[in-house]
Amino acid sequence: MAAARREMKAALETAVQLMGELDRAGQSERFGPVVLYVLRTQDEEALREFGAALRREVRGPGGDMKTYGEQLIHEGRQEGRQEGRQEGQVATIESFLRAGVEWSIIEQATGIGQQAFELLRQRTHASDRER
Repeated sequence: MAAARREMKAALETAVQLMGELDRAGQSERFGPVVLYVLRTQDEEALREFGAALRREVRGPGGDMKTYGEQLIHEGRQEGRQEGRQEGQVATIESFLRAGVEWSIIEQATGIGQQAFELLRQRTHASDRER
């Protein structure tokens, strides 16, 4: 596990260096997919390290890359929090349903109607399958 972590850290450092070169060449639009990949595949610690490496690599005139990368990292975290809240809502409502609670009470407690719950559950289960 430690060896895999070291390899990933080295790969992220290399990616940041390459992104810095792209930025200095005026091609910063090309590093977006790399940042999105990192956001979707790495844990919180790796994201912090990635952000720190990005800040070290991009100074002064290359600041657009840093700003964009930080924005993507922030958006990824926000998206993760939102998904977590939605998964929690689905789990809570499913627990209510298993306990035999009526929809009128569930809706009153959660603010989520039956149709909205079905859509939320479909989206949550679809995102689970994508992982």
